[in-house]
Amino acid sequence: MLPDPPVPDLLTTPEFDRLRLAEWFEARLDDLATDATRAIWAAVPAYRTSGLEEEVTAHCRQIFAVFARTVREGRDPDLADFPQTTGHAQKRVEVGVPLADFLKAFRIGQLRMWENLQAYPAEGAEREAVLITLVSHVMRTIEVGSSAAAAAYHQAQQYQIADLERTQRDTLERLLDGQSLLDQHRTTLAHVGLGGLDPAYVAIVATPGAAARPAFAAHAPGMFVVRHHELVGLLPLDADLERVAKELAADGIDVAIGTSLPHHGYEAAPDAYREALLAHDTLEGRTGLLAFGAISPLSYLVRRPDPTVRKLVRPEVLGFFTDDLAAGGVYADSLEAYVAHDLNAKEAARALHVHVNTVYYRLERIALKTGADLHRFEDVVELLVAVRAVRAP
Repeated sequence: MLPDPPVPDLLTTPEFDRLRLAEWFEARLDDLATDATRAIWAAVPAYRTSGLEEEVTAHCRQIFAVFARTVREGRDPDLADFPQTTGHAQKRVEVGVPLADFLKAFRIGQLRMWENLQAYPAEGAEREAVLITLVSHVMRTIEVGSSAAAAAYHQAQQYQIADLERTQRDTLERLLDGQSLLDQHRTTLAHVGLGGLDPAYVAIVATPGAAARPAFAAHAPGMFVVRHHELVGLLPLDADLERVAKELAADGIDVAIGTSLPHHGYEAAPDAYREALLAHDTLEGRTGLLAFGAISPLSYLVRRPDPTVRKLVRPEVLGFFTDDLAAGGVYADSLEAYVAHDLNAKEAARALHVHVNTVYYRLERIALKTGADLHRFEDVVELLVAVRAVRAP
């Protein structure tokens, strides 16, 4: 097969008076830019509500001017010829025009340019040379211009994400510190569905925060900020937290999530955060979703024994569970499962995935080593306090 004949370029086509073409084309830039903008508005719905008609017309004119200038200079366009594209891409990101539509609009503009170039007043061999050469030059302009547009769009998107994260972080910190909000913070909250005079919401705390954030951002409205290792969020009451937990589990991501009670008003944010944190900590590293309202008063009281309470627990009980937790904590786990299932050994065994006789054996061993009566309420509470005291960092 014979190779395709080389496509003539701007400098090697003697019939092509590129200066005359450039002058002819430059005289029509305004009309061509207006025509291209109308074509974009007709073909790309995302632009119709953007409010960017004048800005798009200016962008089209700049691109067409690049084409004319590179024709005049007899060279291919390069990325340095499109410095304005960065600002135009920023505008598209700000109003929510997707990248695909941004590039589609760019191609529509180039097509309109090519259609207008075919009206260049030349005859015979000169016209043939003009059209053949311009096909190549238009394609190069599209290739380089599209690359510049895509790179500028992605950069603008990253700037927007970074700016949004900074604003959300500042807003959340002010809420948790009980500081007054400025207009920019209220605007941020309104954008995530938490605006108004008396917004209703729940708080969440999830770990590991970096792993949990994408699922929350994708499947739940609200504001989410990674603080140290934890994700802290404020979500409208209609947020589907169970769906987020299922999505994380389906993706094989082990996340512990604690949620607060429903709250109203920005001033309640510190309380909401404390509730979510307590619910999260009550999971003690286990994965899953736990609401603050599901924590029993007893569980709350024995969760955080202060130094005085620890002194009231008999040394032999503390010693037993210290040794147990160092060896893996099977006795502590069995005790907690027994209590969590209303002192029902069969249900505790099912939750622990062991035989019921194993649970009976472990409970008898606890009673033997600690001298506690597991049918006596005060003794069970002492054992639980001991477990929590030993588990506490």
